[in-house]
Amino acid sequence: WAPHSMVSLVTLFDVKEENSMLKAVKIGTTKDHICNEVIWAQNGNIFICSDTKNSNPVYQGKFYVYYVRTVITKEEVKTEGRKGKGKKKQPAKVKEKREYVIDSVDEIDEPKSDQLVWDPTSRFFTICKLPSSGVIRAAMVKNSYQFSIYNAKGDLLYSYENPKLQQFAWRPRPA
Repeated sequence: WAPHSMVSLVTLFDVKEENSMLKAVKIGTTKDHICNEVIWAQNGNIFICSDTKNSNPVYQGKFYVYYVRTVITKEEVKTEGRKGKGKKKQPAKVKEKREYVIDSVDEIDEPKSDQLVWDPTSRFFTICKLPSSGVIRAAMVKNSYQFSIYNAKGDLLYSYENPKLQQFAWRPRPA
């Protein structure tokens, strides 16, 4: 159970042009979570809701992976053909309709983790617990810092823990 003020949901909107006017159209919402940050993958199809900024350590380390997919449906629109002898029927036109769907992919529990970083390809992300800039050397010896690498589906691929770990960064992908 969490106090109501801490539970939130994420609502996504798309901007569309209708009659030469821009209009915000609601795509959908996520489930209710204890969430205070949304981290998008660079490709814009996957996002993760997290509570890494939560001051209460009990709620830190929850990550909810979501995928936004496009569903395209085609409708046949009948056009009225010309009537009379010898006139050809007009072929039906196909109208394409695009809708977005938000799918919950996975929930990850990484207690006390405070950072999430997407790799440049948006295929992997890292959840980290690293020392903050104000941590003194004596405190770092007592604590063990870690990073875990996940694929975009939320499957754990690798985990590393070390008391001397100071930072983690993804290497840029060469062209």
